Amino acid sequence: MIRSTAIWSVLWSMSVAAVFALGGQSSLGPPGNGLLAGRVVDAAGAPVAGAVVIVRPDTPVAPPVRNATSARVVPVRTNDEGRFVFTEVPVGTHQVTVSKPGWLPGAFGRERPGGTPLPVTLAALQHRNDLAITLWRPAVISGTVTDDNGDPLVDVEVRAIQLVYIAGRRQMQIPQRPAVLARQKTDDQGMYRFSDLAPGNYLIAVLASVLSEPPGFAGAIRAAGETPSSYYRTMTAVGTAPIVFDRATGVARGGRALVGSLSNVSGVPTGEGAWQTYPTTYHPSSASQSGATVVRAISGEVHDATDVHVRLVSAWQVSGVVRGPEGPAPWHAVHLVPADTGDMPLVDVATAVADADGAFTFYGVPPGQYIARVVVTPKPPGNLRLGLAGGTGAIPFVTSFTGAPSSGPMPVQTDPLLHVSVPVTVGERHVTDLALTMSEGVRVRGRVVFQGTAPPPTPEQVREVAIGPVPASGREDSNIFPGRASPDGQFTTSSLWPGRYLIQASAPPGWSLARALYQGRDISVEAVDIASDIENVVLSFTDKTSSLKGVVQVESGTRPDEGIVLMFPVDEKAWVDYGRSSRRVTSVRVTESGSFTMPAPPDGEYFLVAIPDAEADDWQNPVTLAKLAGMAERLTVRGQALPPLNLRLRRLQ
Repeated sequence: MIRSTAIWSVLWSMSVAAVFALGGQSSLGPPGNGLLAGRVVDAAGAPVAGAVVIVRPDTPVAPPVRNATSARVVPVRTNDEGRFVFTEVPVGTHQVTVSKPGWLPGAFGRERPGGTPLPVTLAALQHRNDLAITLWRPAVISGTVTDDNGDPLVDVEVRAIQLVYIAGRRQMQIPQRPAVLARQKTDDQGMYRFSDLAPGNYLIAVLASVLSEPPGFAGAIRAAGETPSSYYRTMTAVGTAPIVFDRATGVARGGRALVGSLSNVSGVPTGEGAWQTYPTTYHPSSASQSGATVVRAISGEVHDATDVHVRLVSAWQVSGVVRGPEGPAPWHAVHLVPADTGDMPLVDVATAVADADGAFTFYGVPPGQYIARVVVTPKPPGNLRLGLAGGTGAIPFVTSFTGAPSSGPMPVQTDPLLHVSVPVTVGERHVTDLALTMSEGVRVRGRVVFQGTAPPPTPEQVREVAIGPVPASGREDSNIFPGRASPDGQFTTSSLWPGRYLIQASAPPGWSLARALYQGRDISVEAVDIASDIENVVLSFTDKTSSLKGVVQVESGTRPDEGIVLMFPVDEKAWVDYGRSSRRVTSVRVTESGSFTMPAPPDGEYFLVAIPDAEADDWQNPVTLAKLAGMAERLTVRGQALPPLNLRLRRLQ
């Protein structure tokens, strides 16, 4: 790397050929290559040395060009002044990202931690030496976990769960692949420290969920040579906690169940009376999320003394039998979740595996309100199979693995989803004889139509159309795959857990989904409650693509590309329950030239406003949208061509 300040000054003004000669390179590479250079700084503008900068193509590149240049666009490190340079960068659009241990990831155009990056477009022989990239220090939360006597609890599981707005509701940010959850174990002083958090609001939880397995489960696994499919299919985190325990091992004496705790602080349950144990507890000392104190983590700051006081409580057993449509359901995982966490719990209060007769027992259940739940996801389609993933130190989770290669579209999941949810109240005694009888999930049926002037898609292209109801809440259901249209345009979705959904679908090349009509409503943008099968849904695709374009005007000293354009309906009821992506509630970054383009929304009344991306971390909060509505432009869409818009950059803060 060139480290001399004088050389860097010369480099900034030299041609590509001169730069290559200066760097000791003997070849100019393929004609048309350019140069990317810039500086990495911290939030205060100070240089960050030793950061790794990577350039990756953002758009497809012709194979001959890609093969000739890919070896030359290698990662570089910033010098003492935070500067970097890439020579022989191929023509095209690229993403420029930066990383360094002890810092949050950065990227060109990112105005806040986790913000949206901007692509860098490079023309033939172009020199870009103005790339400024910011890195931020992570936030830190630390504290001590103690028991009733003030003594430290050692080697207990602590989680930092970020609270974010998804689909207009504040929810726990629980990744679909929970290996990336922030987790720590307390040390010999009961202390924990999360040192690499993104800024935001967090719940700090000490988890003490209890897993029980019947004594015959290990024998059933040995006899079959593999873990029963029923166990995996009931551990996919649909309506339950997105984690899987490491299975209990060993041999239980006297026919007793194997019982283990996530934090190994539960002791051994008694046979008849209450079990004195430690429940899942949230900072500072709440047994429920509703009583927890939210911790605000700030970039570069340490929020210490975030202590958790865990109290010993009397816990009880909850037992019963789970049955399917054909009788007892052996080797199914049954979940007991807090009633106040709805369909996206952080952790099960207890998880029990049913025995060969479908009987199960939860252990270590404190008094409270719960839901006993079983959701059996359909068997994976085609050559997929379920298995356990998660490497060393990660939280195990169930996911789908690919078997032998196959061709053509993936088959539809034909097996039904099975489910049951029963409320449970635990007082000062054991709960027995709980009956859980599962029923089949729901499906959506209908047809696809193509309306336009272009030739309709071929039957083979129609078969590629994937139809997937998505939870309106923004919940991500693992291992449930989309349905497919048949060549004649008919479709049936996979079996679903009943709930509130939006209907989304992929489209053949040159087409896009216009609407999903059901009983006069467009349920592609307006959520529908699906408690039983629904029929006669019409998915209409169009070959007419329309977009919303405009420019953003900024004050002197402000770059246009600092902005983000937000669009949302005038109707406040549409500010919630629109899934993780929506054609009506959406955003787009402003380009370096100050322009923006987004797909035109469905007909309706909308607000549009441009604000700095640095102020947009919680824009999906309805309270924030209400503030934005007071400074936004109003747009009416009625199927007409939309004129270019001229927006001014507004500020919330």
